[in-house]
Amino acid sequence: MSKPGMNKTVLAIAALAIVAVAALAFDQRGWKLGTAALIGAVAGISLYHASFGLTAAWRRMVRERRGAGLPPFCHLALLRAEAHKPGQAEGFLDDACTEAELLLNELKLSGIELLGPVPAPMERRAGRYRAQLLVQANARAPLHRLLNTWMHALEQMPSGRAVRWSLDVDPIDLF
Repeated sequence: MSKPGMNKTVLAIAALAIVAVAALAFDQRGWKLGTAALIGAVAGISLYHASFGLTAAWRRMVRERRGAGLPPFCHLALLRAEAHKPGQAEGFLDDACTEAELLLNELKLSGIELLGPVPAPMERRAGRYRAQLLVQANARAPLHRLLNTWMHALEQMPSGRAVRWSLDVDPIDLF
C-alpha cells in the first residue's frame, strides 16, 4: 500500500529495479546472493519508511505544532487569576481582556489573538477558583509591546486587587 502523495510510477520503477537486481544476483552468483539481495531490499525499504526513531517523531511533532499554531511557531503569554469567590477571577480576566483589546487598537498591533477568559483546567484548587486568559502572537516584538503597556493597566484595575494574578510569558503548562 502506498502513502498518500507517493508517485506510483516511481514506486513501480523501484520495484522493477529490485526484481532485476535480485534476478541478476540469482543468475550470476546463485540463490544465496539472490535471496540476500531481496532481503536487503525489503529491509532497506522497511527501515526507510518506518515511523519510529527520533527524527520521525520530531518531524511529526513539528508538523503538528505548526498546524496548531503552538511554539515555536508562535509566542504565548498566559494571564492567570485566582480568587476565593466564584466569578471574581473571570470578572478580572474579562476586564483585562477588554483592556487588551483597547490597547491592541490603540497601539495598532496585529497578529495577536486573545483566547478566553476560560476556567483553568483544574478550576477549583485549595479553596480558590481559577481562570486564565491566553495571548497568542505571531511575533515576539508586538507581544512584548502589548504586555509592557498592559501590565501597567492591570496593576491599576480595581478588580485586580480582589484576586491573585500572574502573567507568564512562554508558559510551560496551562495549569
